[in-house]
Amino acid sequence: MSVAGGEIPRCRVDLPLAVLSKMDINRQRYPAHLARSSSRKYTELPHGAISEDQAVGPADIPCDSTGQTST
Repeated sequence: MSVAGGEIPRCRVDLPLAVLSKMDINRQRYPAHLARSSSRKYTELPHGAISEDQAVGPADIPCDSTGQTST
């Protein structure tokens, strides 16, 4: 990829943290005992599922990761 000035833009996302965070969100939204064999959205699941307001979202993941190395 060629960018003016020769610099490639980088996204400072800690991918392992983002994956674990997303898995935790899905675990909360889609409890196995309620969501197994179902294609319903978490807001349509029976009681016991959390609401969208209670879920952890991407805004809770820090934007600037200090654990990234520059290559």
